[in-house]
Amino acid sequence: MFEPGRQFEWAWLLARYGLLRQDDRALAAARALYANGRKGIGPRPPVALDAMNDDMTIRSPRARLWPQTEWLKSSLILAKISAGGERHLYLEDAATALRALRLYLTDDGLWRDKRFPNGTFLDEPAPASSFYHIIAAFDQLSRTFKALDLGDGRKLTLG
Repeated sequence: MFEPGRQFEWAWLLARYGLLRQDDRALAAARALYANGRKGIGPRPPVALDAMNDDMTIRSPRARLWPQTEWLKSSLILAKISAGGERHLYLEDAATALRALRLYLTDDGLWRDKRFPNGTFLDEPAPASSFYHIIAAFDQLSRTFKALDLGDGRKLTLG
């Protein structure tokens, strides 16, 4: 069993480490973890699911908020260290992850946590720790946009 959110979380952590230490092995491991995490993206709309079995069948079709933030963070940092078509693919993933995250945010500035395949959410208070994940994702979004500034008046956009 594996959790796509954890794969994305560790991909982001290893990519940060690899960047700071100029460690190509850590960056390669980050890319591999990210690719494994992508196997746990559910369809319509694409969201990072809670858990997959080792044979890549869905163990839990529910999708919590925090894996969406980790998916967004990891796709953005990997886009930042990539070029060409690879960067474009990571940025497309980032746009999809951002759309997934938006599903959890409410118009009144709050968030929901546990989404079921039919699009409904468990009616319970969302953990306050989700705020940390949301802020960290938007911090990575800001850092990536600054790093990928096109410098000629064009703006980098997601989706």
